[in-house]
Amino acid sequence: MTRSLPRLAALVLLLAASASAQEPDPVSAPVAERPPACVALPLSGPHAALGKRILAAVDAAWAEANLPPLRRYDTRGTPADAAAAVAQVAADGCVGLIGGLGDRESVALADAAEAAGVPLLALGSEPDGRPRTRVAWVGTPRREPVAALARRLVADGVPAAVVLHVDSAWGRSVAEAFRAAYETAGGRILAVRVLPRGAGEQNDLASRLAGDLSRLPDRAPCGRESVFVAADLALAARLVPFLDFHGVTGRRTA
Repeated sequence: MTRSLPRLAALVLLLAASASAQEPDPVSAPVAERPPACVALPLSGPHAALGKRILAAVDAAWAEANLPPLRRYDTRGTPADAAAAVAQVAADGCVGLIGGLGDRESVALADAAEAAGVPLLALGSEPDGRPRTRVAWVGTPRREPVAALARRLVADGVPAAVVLHVDSAWGRSVAEAFRAAYETAGGRILAVRVLPRGAGEQNDLASRLAGDLSRLPDRAPCGRESVFVAADLALAARLVPFLDFHGVTGRRTA
């Protein structure tokens, strides 16, 4: 990651330079005269350890590339604090912003940066697909890895799938990517359901899903199916016992 950060920093400066043709070019100006760049990461809270490791890599890259002064802002790992950090970044006149740890924080930063006119290099994947003219995403979008998984399941002889997803832009996007790729590869989607977070609601969902699947006229009693869950690992882990208990899961869960 450290080796790629000088190029990422240059991208932030280029984004800032392209924001207005009437403004001085921040890339060609002497280092001492360039406006500061900023980084926004969780430096306190439950994700502080990871945020500080990323900040150390950014600092090392800044020192190596002799880039302009870097200002730091603490997102505390919450969307609200991330948005507040962008407001402070805009008030401080930073030329561009690097940051975002996790989808929720990255989206909050992206929305706030777009609204404030601050160029942002988001350290994550694009989770919701919304166009933002001032935001560049570092991570590879999830659609292709998810599509590759769907194609592999069909190729491995798993002809049918159930898709469960959290009710969020990310969940819907990932679920749609899987569904589209699975059907294009020749697989059959048996059901698409929104995944609730409460244990009681998850149990009810598994029970209803088992009933719906049992009534499909062309489904074998022990059909070989995949259950694709677009959710965080903790939520998915709580769901699996309910799926097992009600007989939804077959031989493979993705």
